[in-house]
Amino acid sequence: MSNGRGKQTKGKKILLLPGGFCYSKVLYQPLTKQSSARGWNLIYGEYYTGPEELIIPCGESMEDYYRGLKKLVSATSPDLIIGHSFSANVLLYYLAKQKPKEKLVIYAPSFHESHEDPLIRNITRYAPWMFTNRLTLSFFRALVGSMVSDYLVEGKKSPLYEEVKDMIKSTFNRETGTLIRAQLKAFFEHIREPLLDEWRKIQSNRDSVRLVYGDKDEIFKKLSKDTRFQNQEETISLIRGAGHMAVMEKPAEFTKIVKELLQ
Repeated sequence: MSNGRGKQTKGKKILLLPGGFCYSKVLYQPLTKQSSARGWNLIYGEYYTGPEELIIPCGESMEDYYRGLKKLVSATSPDLIIGHSFSANVLLYYLAKQKPKEKLVIYAPSFHESHEDPLIRNITRYAPWMFTNRLTLSFFRALVGSMVSDYLVEGKKSPLYEEVKDMIKSTFNRETGTLIRAQLKAFFEHIREPLLDEWRKIQSNRDSVRLVYGDKDEIFKKLSKDTRFQNQEETISLIRGAGHMAVMEKPAEFTKIVKELLQ
């Protein structure tokens, strides 16, 4: 039976959207390794210029990103789209604007209820200057520490902590600094008000949309206190022992969620 189910997903096209602070080819490396044996075709969408990459036009509103994503989807015809963090919020907006033909993995988005979590507070605090001045080590510790669960193991930083830090550092330059500032403007405007329409859309599309969080993600910890987000196993897939970077921390568990949705 398992072989039969595996054949059903072979050849499926998956469009990967990056997080706000990293390239999709780097973020999804663990998924790339997991998917090669399954015959999935991965398409890498990026917000930043790079070789042989499909660029999503940036802007200062979710409407700008929505239009850019629509063009990319039209050009690539994916069976499933995965969006992480900032891109997850782009997918929320995408879902609210239309009924997608594609299945969606909305991975670690922020709702209005989570906008005061530590990760976002760190970003808010440093946003005015962090892309125009040299980043300090203290900022990296705060940002990366918020993303990775159990980043201190027996008093030592975990290898994943250093990997995520290097990934974020590799993204920063003058060009991406301008783009990320635009992303932040769009992001904070998007979560300024309760996203009740997006939540209803997710619940009405349970067969084709999954919310994915690491259970140690600070964003999910905030959401889990809201009764609307409790006991939602049919809508929210939790990855135990993972933080904001669940695809890197628990690639096998993340891949299982993707496979189940593709079937």
